[in-house]
Amino acid sequence: MRHLPLPKHRRSPRRWTRPGLAIATAVGLFAALAPTSAPPADPASAPIAPELVAEVRATAAGEPVRALLMLPNAELSGDRDEVLATLRDHAADTQAEVAEAIGETATVVNRFWLTNMLLVEFPADADTLDSLAAVPGVEQLIPNFELTAPDPVASTADVTPAAELTWGLRKIGAAQVWGELGVDGSGVRIATLDTGVDITHPDLAGKMVTDDPADPEHPGGWMEFDATGNLVASTPHDSAYHGTHVAGTIQGGATSGTAIGVAPGAEMMHGLVIPGGSGSFAQVAAGMQWAVAPVDAAGNPAGRPADIVSMSLGGNGFQAAMVQPTRAIRALGSFPAFAIGNNCGSLGTASPGNVFEAVGVGATDSSDSVASFSCGAVVRKDQWTNPPAEWPTSWVKPDISAPGVDVYSASPGGGYRTLSGTSMATPHTAGTVALMLSAAGDLPVSDVVDVLADTAFWDDRYAGAPPDTRFGKGRINAYEATRFVALDSGVRGVVTNAASGSPVSGATVRVEPGGRTVTTGADGAFTSRLEPGDYTVTVEAFGFGKTTVNATVTSGSFAAVDVVLTPAPYGRVTGVAELDGSGAGIPGVTVKVLGVPADLSAVSGADGTYTINGVPAGRYRVAASYPTFRAPGEVEVTVVAGEATTADFTFGPPARKVAIVDSSETRANQYRDVVFAPRGVETAYYNWNELDKAAQHATVVLGYGILTSNYDPVRFQAFLDATDANGTGVIFTDHANTTGNGIRQLSKHTGQPVSTGYNSAGGTSAVSYYEVTAAHPIFEGYAVGDRIPLDDSTRAKWVAWFDGYAGEGRQTIAGLGRTVEGVMGGGIGVDQRAENRHVLLSLHGVSATRGPADWTTQATDLFLRAIDWASPAPDPNQPYYALHDLKVSPGLVKASENVTVTVQVKNVGSSAGTYNAVLKVGGTAHTTTPVQLAAGQSKTVTWTVDPDRLGTFTVEVGHLTGSFRVRAPRVDLAVSTVDAPGAAAVGPLAGAVVELISGGQVRGLGKTDGAGRLSFEIPDTVGRYTLVVRKPTPEGGGDAYLLHRQITVIDDDVVTFAPRVLAGGARTSSIGENFAVRADIALDAADARHTGSVFLRPSGTAPHGYRYEPGTLVATLDRYEAVTVHSVRHLEQDWFLPSTKVGGLDWTTPYDVPFAFGGPAKVSLGDVVVGADGKATVDWSVTDAHGVPFATVMASALRPFLTLPDRAALEDVEGLVRAAAPNELKPVLRLFAPDGTPVRAGSINWNARPYAFTVDPGTAHGSYRLALDVDTGGYSGDLTGEARLRVGPEPVADVAVTDTRGTFAPRTHTQYDVRAVNRGTADSGPMAWTVRVAADRALSPSDVVLRLRVGSTWQRVTLTRDGGALTGTVVADAAVAAGAEHTWRMSLLVRATGTYTVSDTFTGAGISVTNADELVVGVR
Repeated sequence: MRHLPLPKHRRSPRRWTRPGLAIATAVGLFAALAPTSAPPADPASAPIAPELVAEVRATAAGEPVRALLMLPNAELSGDRDEVLATLRDHAADTQAEVAEAIGETATVVNRFWLTNMLLVEFPADADTLDSLAAVPGVEQLIPNFELTAPDPVASTADVTPAAELTWGLRKIGAAQVWGELGVDGSGVRIATLDTGVDITHPDLAGKMVTDDPADPEHPGGWMEFDATGNLVASTPHDSAYHGTHVAGTIQGGATSGTAIGVAPGAEMMHGLVIPGGSGSFAQVAAGMQWAVAPVDAAGNPAGRPADIVSMSLGGNGFQAAMVQPTRAIRALGSFPAFAIGNNCGSLGTASPGNVFEAVGVGATDSSDSVASFSCGAVVRKDQWTNPPAEWPTSWVKPDISAPGVDVYSASPGGGYRTLSGTSMATPHTAGTVALMLSAAGDLPVSDVVDVLADTAFWDDRYAGAPPDTRFGKGRINAYEATRFVALDSGVRGVVTNAASGSPVSGATVRVEPGGRTVTTGADGAFTSRLEPGDYTVTVEAFGFGKTTVNATVTSGSFAAVDVVLTPAPYGRVTGVAELDGSGAGIPGVTVKVLGVPADLSAVSGADGTYTINGVPAGRYRVAASYPTFRAPGEVEVTVVAGEATTADFTFGPPARKVAIVDSSETRANQYRDVVFAPRGVETAYYNWNELDKAAQHATVVLGYGILTSNYDPVRFQAFLDATDANGTGVIFTDHANTTGNGIRQLSKHTGQPVSTGYNSAGGTSAVSYYEVTAAHPIFEGYAVGDRIPLDDSTRAKWVAWFDGYAGEGRQTIAGLGRTVEGVMGGGIGVDQRAENRHVLLSLHGVSATRGPADWTTQATDLFLRAIDWASPAPDPNQPYYALHDLKVSPGLVKASENVTVTVQVKNVGSSAGTYNAVLKVGGTAHTTTPVQLAAGQSKTVTWTVDPDRLGTFTVEVGHLTGSFRVRAPRVDLAVSTVDAPGAAAVGPLAGAVVELISGGQVRGLGKTDGAGRLSFEIPDTVGRYTLVVRKPTPEGGGDAYLLHRQITVIDDDVVTFAPRVLAGGARTSSIGENFAVRADIALDAADARHTGSVFLRPSGTAPHGYRYEPGTLVATLDRYEAVTVHSVRHLEQDWFLPSTKVGGLDWTTPYDVPFAFGGPAKVSLGDVVVGADGKATVDWSVTDAHGVPFATVMASALRPFLTLPDRAALEDVEGLVRAAAPNELKPVLRLFAPDGTPVRAGSINWNARPYAFTVDPGTAHGSYRLALDVDTGGYSGDLTGEARLRVGPEPVADVAVTDTRGTFAPRTHTQYDVRAVNRGTADSGPMAWTVRVAADRALSPSDVVLRLRVGSTWQRVTLTRDGGALTGTVVADAAVAAGAEHTWRMSLLVRATGTYTVSDTFTGAGISVTNADELVVGVR
């Protein structure tokens, strides 16, 4: 049977009217047009936020301006460590490229990795701003905008409650958690980001964590940030009062007699990000980053990440910059408890609480009513700029509510105060989550949210079912939530399809008694924690029959409940979509079954027909949509099993562009963003000086204006004349608190209406409405007397009205009223003019604080109906075009390949025409192809695209979109384990990290799979890279790997690493690229407390080195450098000793090689060199037993957070160690005088090698001693090395020898003296004194007797032949002190006459002196 649109609904007088489907969807020109996404931005230049453009314009030329460069964020998956590494690595890589491209255009002030962002500063100049927008890799430029703590609402409650608990703690059952469950939040860490905190408050003292109890800055527990997001060294304090109040609600005690904190045992972290109550986005983002990776004021890691991040701050509306840090916090496993905001106005909610991944918290009072100030709305994906693709179309905020009215908590200085706000509700939630985690240990954030919702209080005072925009899922119950997660029993199972055996996702599992409801995941699995007992488990899913099973739960176990669902009988829905007037079938129409959890939809074909198969039997609503045609109303169908049910749809012609006139484009854009853009209707903005341009459109909306500045009678009359002549429909609007909106300008100019009025009072619980007083087409579905609600939000209901609108086609057809006061005047007027139509809507205007976001669905539908009635009818006899079947093939190409794009175009109008098919690629028009089409004719348009760069490109033809990706060449990598003597059999190397190095930058590619394989694309179309495959030292033993190779890739390629090591005696004729060394990395450890690792850098991976623990390393043949790091951990102190860079590791032959480090340390001092200018240098070193020099010795009394990276430049390793251990043990150089007296001493820097110093001119000459004392801590203790230092000229001995030999008689002992005089400055030292006697003939020892007098005796000197002469040693160790002399008495007997030569020679260190005489013995 054929189904028609649903019948019109009639309502009795003076009842609230919420029309049915026909009213909600079949509202003419604009009613049900499907929302469309905004076209992508021009890829050549990043968009610049208008606020930033305005800031640059308002700043004097050359004065500094700061901007945030938003860069693409990484896809996040894996565990916390993997997500953290991805965030940091991705930011480092992309930011390095952008920073290099920026050059000197701007100064990078700060870098962020939680969201990929650079804060830059540049001189105010529009060209500079444009240059930054053109930098490759920059996605958007925004100002460093402000975020605030929502203003607390003044409280009238007694500030000194007499109860033992605040009402909020009593309401959520906190005391029951402490008493009955014994849980107080212990072990759970909460980071609050706010105005600061007074930790001296009696209820907060001792709550803040710290890595160093002696450090007043509380590293790991406290951090302050400036406006740039940089760290500020400070001690905990509150810059206002807000943060202390919030912290009191989370962790506060009960020293006043009233318990104020939900989780008094929870650990406190606090980041001061909004000093005085407001702060920049950079401040807040830095605080969010610190919360999940805390550091101290020096930037060193401190403490552990927060389990919960609590933020009672934000900005109204949709701050896209808040999306990524919020998503990252959740991806890292921390719970994001964020306030939903106070008094959000037409924007509905505040960021970051309205981000999909955030847990936005609303505020309730003691009667469980939601506070009037508490924000809430249905948040739409299309309200965000570039939202994540995986977000749903819409979601409800807040997620949850908590006590937030008249909350009594701590105030700085030790006092207390009572405040109201969602800021006060958020810490109740954060504390409750702390109780849950303390009871149950680690829980996924999604599980915590589910339990909070399942155990929350909710009733139907605001809506028919949760979630709603007031409660969210309900008001939290800490006791029930904590008790639930603490249970160690329940039911667990999998739901499957009886027909296919496949899992059924999205099935609802309800457990009774208790009403617990869970939903199956993608794998069909579910779990529900329950107390021991008997339960009934009912499972149902759309398209399946309901199944109920019984389960018995016992203590300490989960009962297995696997359920098989039988598919329900199904039929199909079929029909045709056609254009009104021509009757032509419209291709590309999406027809969808509404209100079902499954996707039951189809797209019409070329003839407009469609079929939706697999629709379970039952009654449904079916809707059809096509972006450019007016949608018909929904159709209700009854599907019978095995049969086809027909639902046909007739579309109207396309909507035309609407002109909006307003004194502010920002206000006008509220119409665009909330009303028109989601329905695919284009708008054009004009100010009041451009009424002539607006009059050229088919429809004009006259919005906000001021009579004194926007009303010009001549211009206004010309507008009325032009719209009459053009047949333009005009919508005149009004609102409270204005003088020149559309209705008021019409009244002033024409006297019709006669008067206008407004009222800006009105309680928050009131409802403003139009009351129908006359039948009219725009009231289709309503009856006279019906009230159409305009604004039923919790905001004050401002209203405006008019009176005296009548005559000459004018008619007032509805009054304007507000509950309590009733009707206050005219609300809607119409004017059926000769050539056009006017509509007056007294409360559909826009102001700074009120607008379409506040309208009810009925009010929006009424606005669209008014436009539909006022707008001139389109020409029925004209061509209309429908696009469908866009194909992009292939979807993945290499840079050298073409892409073919085809689209079908059909003329569904009543006359022939030419359609200009515009192909856009990457947001830029590529080609325009005119297509001539007769009525009803279809043609295929084909384009060929030759992409010239890598990336993913959108393809657009009209409203149809597709995409293709141009990929770089792909490398298929295979890696095997080493083939080496004694090694295990060769197999795949699984789990190895793979990286590319290009231009010094590292790009992570992933890890090899179980087969040792990984496929990856290179970054460019062609390139030369260093490919690195590495695997750390296995904990349980085995080989580590460091393989690398230069690769040149110009097309898809295969790379294989098959490392091979030869036996020691083996030889090979050639060395292939797979040959490797096997290095035995051995640590000579002092004891079990001594550990170490080594960073190794082959020349092929410079500047990057890789860290390995002691063990066996298989490495590619290369020349290596190394830096070792020792760690000695004692109970009372830790020491860390990095080495300097060690070169000369020639690992270029494929054999086993040793690499040992460690062992006892040794201090060495080289020779001291003193220049003529008094400047001296001494080389020194401290090495391990293997000669590896240490770069420093660092110590820490506390256990530092030292986790060395697996990859680092060798030059950076020392700095990494210094960052972790704050105390350096510097060498001490001591100088001792020649007599041993200490002269001076002082520490020297470890990098002062050689050490240079100057000798004071007045220093006494002599030989000094240098001693270098080095404390190596637990490594080798105190060590000393020594050297000598000479001050002044080097002393020299100057020895002269004389004698008193005279006349000698033969055969007679003649005595004489030999005298040695030392006129030098140094002692002679031992000298050998030899005598030589020669004659004019050969002598024998019996010819000469030589004696030396020793004391009172004579000692004969033994003479031996020396050629023809005689020689002998008189004294072997003669010595003469500096400035002294020595005389020896000698006796010489010569037996024969003749001429003799006697010479005395003294020789020693640096001395050789000879004295010779010719003697005549006897008469010649």
